[in-house]
Amino acid sequence: SYPSHKEDLLTEEASVSLSSALGTNAVVVAGVHFDRIDRHGIERVIENSRLLTKRIIARLQDGTKEGKP
Repeated sequence: SYPSHKEDLLTEEASVSLSSALGTNAVVVAGVHFDRIDRHGIERVIENSRLLTKRIIARLQDGTKEGKP
């Protein structure tokens, strides 16, 4: 990880959420790059990452209920 890259903050939060919600180990890999992103932009990236994680969890839980892998 490079000093100016903070993807690990997003991936750690997502993997912990996925693991907790699904009761299994989870690995999340991401790469994010925006030139000259401001604080508001960073907050939106974090918000969208959290929203996507919730949607992934919901989709996987729905699949589990239907007997799908």
